[in-house]
Amino acid sequence: MLSLEILYEKLPFLGFIIFMWIILQGMLRLKRFLGIPLLLFLFIMVGIPFIKDLIWLFGAMELSVWGYYIAKRWPRSYS
Repeated sequence: MLSLEILYEKLPFLGFIIFMWIILQGMLRLKRFLGIPLLLFLFIMVGIPFIKDLIWLFGAMELSVWGYYIAKRWPRSYS
């Protein structure tokens, strides 16, 4: 079991890893939506200037999709 001090030291790095994973999920979701091959998608992402700024948009898009999915499954009270 990790002590609390070690967990607080590693938390920024773990948060960065988790956020990068979320961004990767959003990029792969967009790739599937567009229906283009992976190499073409990577060329577009790396080869075209200023499109790398959209990577943060993919992370936000993935978070909103997860939020919508969780909110849809959340039980609602009709009182």
